[in-house]
Amino acid sequence: TQVTLGIDNGGQTVLATDLARRFGPEERAGIRFNAVRRAGESSVKGEDRDLSVLALGADYRGERFRVSADLGYQDHRIDRPRPSVTPNGTSIPDAPEASKNYGQPWTYTDDRQLFGTLRGEFDITDKLTVWAAGGMRQGKERNALTNLSADGKGNTTAYRFDNVREDNVSTGEVGLRGKFATGPVKHTLVLSAAAFRSESKNAYAFGNYTSPYSGSLYSPTTIAMPTPSFYVGGSMNAPLLTESIDTHSIALADTLSFIDDRMLLTLGARQQHITQKAYDYNTSTQTSSYETDKLTPMAGLILRLTPQVSLYGNYVEGLTKGDSAPWGTLNYGQSLSPHISKQKEIGAKFDGGRLGATLALFSVDKPFGAVDNNVFKEAGTQRNRGLELSAFGEPLRGVRVLGGATFLDGKITETTTASLEGK
Repeated sequence: TQVTLGIDNGGQTVLATDLARRFGPEERAGIRFNAVRRAGESSVKGEDRDLSVLALGADYRGERFRVSADLGYQDHRIDRPRPSVTPNGTSIPDAPEASKNYGQPWTYTDDRQLFGTLRGEFDITDKLTVWAAGGMRQGKERNALTNLSADGKGNTTAYRFDNVREDNVSTGEVGLRGKFATGPVKHTLVLSAAAFRSESKNAYAFGNYTSPYSGSLYSPTTIAMPTPSFYVGGSMNAPLLTESIDTHSIALADTLSFIDDRMLLTLGARQQHITQKAYDYNTSTQTSSYETDKLTPMAGLILRLTPQVSLYGNYVEGLTKGDSAPWGTLNYGQSLSPHISKQKEIGAKFDGGRLGATLALFSVDKPFGAVDNNVFKEAGTQRNRGLELSAFGEPLRGVRVLGGATFLDGKITETTTASLEGK
């Protein structure tokens, strides 16, 4: 049983409770309840955040059968959220004070989510386990926002933008895991199948973006709330279906253990299928559709040099949905075709019990979209390389520390627009 009370320097207060019990023969059954309430002004002046969370979990641990379930609800509202800023010239404005709010008092965002999961496992034998899992999420979001553009001196222009969104997501997975040996080599073989479906309903309404209001990042001013009726897509009270995504996959992986588990090699492949459809905001008629199949590989290697030090490396490819055309383009809302992302990583990990650290080098390659002649389309490949360092532990009894740093270098490596090459 835990109760947490807190207050932030802006005046926001928090109350959180965590209640958990195990009961029954050998305490095989368990239940856990969490509740969080956070309200008040954040460290940004005039920005009020209101968060309510309820979550209930239950599980049963039998000798060969295990089952768990979770149900949760979240309501998160922010009044006068400080908006992001897009540079509209060749120079970047100096950052204003961290507590300054250049958002308008009539803006807000309200997001509500209901979710649930159910998972069960059964040990057919000591070395063979089967499992199944399912999940769902229903979400509703409503916003009244401003999009700020700023020049190098911090002078801003903005217009009102409202949107409403409803999501329905369902997932499922089944799998089989077996352990066996071939001579001195141990194997852990996993066969799994997964499915995912999401449907999204959207609508939007703009103020007069041809006559935006002006302001400053450093001396914000308040304006009267504009009417968001200059440009409307769909019904704000009853949004229509605008996007659907269906994916399913079958994966097979084998983890091989050598030299008394000091070297672990995982090899696998995943057959993926994705269908992505876009629909008109006003009529919900289909405007575009993409369907792709791809067999993607993965590999991972762990070398345990000592009980405290390990080296590792991995490579994985994944098929993901394409980006959607942004507002202002001729093909607004249209989705690009699904694409393949590729990730490589090598690293070292030290775990000394009371102290530990991880160092990793990684590289991720993925396609990107750009606007050309006011049309959003595929524009090439971007590469993100980086170095990540994290440290953790308990240098003094009762004192735990955690810290890290990431150095990231993003670059366009292939593009149909020569001026973007290497940027």
